[in-house]
Amino acid sequence: MPETLNVYLHEDGAEQFIDDYESRHGELVAASTNYEQLAKSGQSLYAGVMSVAAVMIVILAGFMVLLVLYIIINSMIVQRRQEFGIYKAIGWSSAQLARHTALSLVPVIALASLVAAGAAYAFMPQVMGSIFSMVGAMRNHFEVPMIVLMACVVLLALMSFAMSMALMRPVKRIMVYSLLKE
Repeated sequence: MPETLNVYLHEDGAEQFIDDYESRHGELVAASTNYEQLAKSGQSLYAGVMSVAAVMIVILAGFMVLLVLYIIINSMIVQRRQEFGIYKAIGWSSAQLARHTALSLVPVIALASLVAAGAAYAFMPQVMGSIFSMVGAMRNHFEVPMIVLMACVVLLALMSFAMSMALMRPVKRIMVYSLLKE
């Protein structure tokens, strides 16, 4: 007498079939496993792990951009202090100077983000395939939609603009009078 019975269904009614079979032949069933449900829960586990990894990568990228912007903007303020003072003397406000400087950095960041998105689109399936093969998922069809990558490019550009505006606050302390005394 066989100890296992495998049933393959053409429809998605595995849970219903198991319930019906156990209600009719409960004394013959020691345990039942719904592999359809098991596969779905495994997929949701991988999806959750990948979501967490994606969020961590975005946070790490944000911190890296913040660090680089901090260094660039602080050195820019030190080097262009007199120039900013002249702009203030002819009527520019601190907010206008901050906006102008922040907007001058956005195209470079957007271009770098576009290059990174292109590389991710080209190489991400191979990278994810090798990562998934380490955990036992040999066949997967991991694709990153281009719309998601473009959304990341726009998000990174907007985030860098906001960070640049925040980092340009020391321009407010530049006074024309103090530059004339030097």
